[in-house]
Amino acid sequence: AGILVWAANLSETAVGRYSKTLSAINQGSALAVVDPVNIELTQKADMWVKPRPGSDLALCLAMINVIIQERLYDEDFVEKWSVGFDDLRNHVEQYSPASVSEITWVSEASIRKLARWYATKKPACILWGNGIEHNLNGFQTGRAISILRAITGNLCVPGGELECQSLPLIEPS
Repeated sequence: AGILVWAANLSETAVGRYSKTLSAINQGSALAVVDPVNIELTQKADMWVKPRPGSDLALCLAMINVIIQERLYDEDFVEKWSVGFDDLRNHVEQYSPASVSEITWVSEASIRKLARWYATKKPACILWGNGIEHNLNGFQTGRAISILRAITGNLCVPGGELECQSLPLIEPS
């Protein structure tokens, strides 16, 4: 299992989530942190990626690029539950890790490593904070993170994204 904490200083802003995150780490969950600031959780992280402030959208799109190019996405989930995957594939072609490295100040190797880390941790969840929402691209960054969650099949699965677990699962027609 994996937990990706993205621009969220849980120990200062979400104490309940922080406690649950520490508990999951103590039970063996892997942790990656995406934050330019050295927050408390970076000391416990298996990986810490420090992007240029405000470049989260580009980083996320490059991760999606890697996941699609390396076929690390959940093909069954994408086939059954998504619309527009080919359009997504075409869109993220312009966000290669090499080009995004210049925008984010994160090395190409680190972008690839983070994308592979998240895509191969099963189940995995992303905890994002106000750092995502308080910039010009906040809405689009939230969309990209949601796409990242979906294409890796981490929605409505134990240990993944369970915000909607109380809703009945509707089978596609």
